[in-house]
Amino acid sequence: NLSLDDIAKRMGKAKSTVANVMRLLQLPPAAREAVASGAISEAHGRAILAVAGLADQQDLLTHILNDGWTVRQAEAFARGSKPGASPKPARSGAAPAEPPADSQLTDALGKYLGTKVRLQPTAKGGRLVIDYRSEAELHRIAHTIKPAE
Repeated sequence: NLSLDDIAKRMGKAKSTVANVMRLLQLPPAAREAVASGAISEAHGRAILAVAGLADQQDLLTHILNDGWTVRQAEAFARGSKPGASPKPARSGAAPAEPPADSQLTDALGKYLGTKVRLQPTAKGGRLVIDYRSEAELHRIAHTIKPAE
């Protein structure tokens, strides 16, 4: 029978902190357990809450746990799942798991560029990430992509 303000004062926490923790109690049981065990962060839990529908929430939890999605990737998924929003990120997940077609594409591009290439899906498409270890390697990759004229 305590207000959020009363709980916050007793715990020595900000009211917003208490409100955010209380919101996590609305998570599906599997997601609540994942937050409690430390398998996912509270921020991941808040992203799951932003998704409408239990099936989509479970889907997002699976991606976070199995595909190692970051909080930003989870938030992009949540934004993409809202009615009228742009499509969800590719359900294949981001690093480390990619579907075979994307894997073949990134492998071929990586071989051509001589470095690791990976995809990061977002709510509005995605990013192509090209790794490099030095400024010289960056210049070599840039020259490979677009030779000097």
